[in-house]
Amino acid sequence: MPPRAYLKGETMALRIGRCLLRELRKAKKLSQVELAKRVRDLGVDLSDTTVSEFERNERICTNILTLKGISRVLGCHIDDLYEFPDS
Repeated sequence: MPPRAYLKGETMALRIGRCLLRELRKAKKLSQVELAKRVRDLGVDLSDTTVSEFERNERICTNILTLKGISRVLGCHIDDLYEFPDS
């Protein structure tokens, strides 16, 4: 089956799973700015704007280094960052 066309405003993140970054970040009592800074301190480029886009499912993170940096700061596994629907 060929991939379907995206509707205006629809993102790949919404199609493949829901980002749980906001819940994980808040559980650690970190702001978006603090999370981004701690990830940058690990040598991975990440802005608080990008964190916000991930959290709103407006952008999907495909960079393994970014995923590893975020998961390291949050003390979770990369797999914990997204919730995938059963299908």
